[in-house]
Amino acid sequence: MNTELSQVQLRELLDAARNIQPWMTRIRHRLHQVPEPAFREFETVGFVAAELTELDAALVRRVGDTGIVAELDSRLPGPVVALRADMDALAVEEKTGAAYASRHPGWAHSCGHDGHMACLLGACRVLREIGLPAGKVRLLFQPAEEQGNGAKLMIEQGALDPLPAAIFSLHGWPGLDVGTIASRGGTVMAASDVWAVRLVGRGGHGARPQEANSPILGLPGLIEALADMTGDELVVSPCVVEAGQAPNVIPDAAVVRGTMRTLSPEGRTRALEEMARAVARACGPLGLTHQISLDQHTPPVANDAALHERLVRTTRGMGLDFALLSGPSMGSEDFGFYLEKCPGVMFRLGVGKTCPSLHNSAYDFCDEALPAGAAMLAAMALEALRSS
Repeated sequence: MNTELSQVQLRELLDAARNIQPWMTRIRHRLHQVPEPAFREFETVGFVAAELTELDAALVRRVGDTGIVAELDSRLPGPVVALRADMDALAVEEKTGAAYASRHPGWAHSCGHDGHMACLLGACRVLREIGLPAGKVRLLFQPAEEQGNGAKLMIEQGALDPLPAAIFSLHGWPGLDVGTIASRGGTVMAASDVWAVRLVGRGGHGARPQEANSPILGLPGLIEALADMTGDELVVSPCVVEAGQAPNVIPDAAVVRGTMRTLSPEGRTRALEEMARAVARACGPLGLTHQISLDQHTPPVANDAALHERLVRTTRGMGLDFALLSGPSMGSEDFGFYLEKCPGVMFRLGVGKTCPSLHNSAYDFCDEALPAGAAMLAAMALEALRSS
């Protein structure tokens, strides 16, 4: 039996989302004005909770101080399907010039999480108006995506209990025409590790460097060796250097910090082994000892192949343009933690070919993309409920 929505039903969903675009736009602009750091999204979560209450979505769990789990319930026994949006902002001084620009100096929604939340609230409203088949749609409003550990906390505190049959999320994407949906089966975003390499030498007086063994002298070779690891399926980026505090004191130690991006567990293992060899080659000839530490790991975002194929059919049935991604992004997203637990898909939502890049101070989510995002989230949830 075909459990997927017909073309007529899909286009009715898109029409319903287009009808509420002014409402979603007002919501996004309001959220855009109050960007907040990871785990401190207090004003954001208060606003979201109030909107969910207006939409008759039951608030079933708080995660930490700022995470929300809500549900739309058909009141008929059936599966659970989850939809997720992230809420935190970036430490960026906004330069969009928008009338609704950030009211919080030094913080901005330069990754578009305001748009992600507006799309999820829009999907909630569409689903409430159309009605659910048997089962529940769980709505996850997650803190701290930018730190890479918000999803992990959501899971630890029960956001996936009981386990959903499927989970879906979107990410606004510059470089794609407005409203275009893009995705691929398998890995769509890379794993990320935050690493630190500590070089240890022998400190001394700046006037007598011959009596010391400065770890600073090892930094150029180390940074070059690490950067040279970057290839098609591996990106190593040294980003922070810490060494010394006084201009006349040679320090005992220096630290380089950065990120490593890989596409699979096997690739990550190989990269860590290669990093250990590269660091040893750079430091050994100088008589420096070293320590490598990993501070944080975010798994790859690996889309379920069958659900990806359904996404393609749903997109085309709705009359939206679909773009098949040729390969994964080397950026990371903590949605991968959810996909380690249950099947799902993260798809890209086009916000304009000329839109400034993500994390840019001029980036602003495109309001015209909101209906496509909301309709696709709603459609994927409905089809997952019907097929489970």
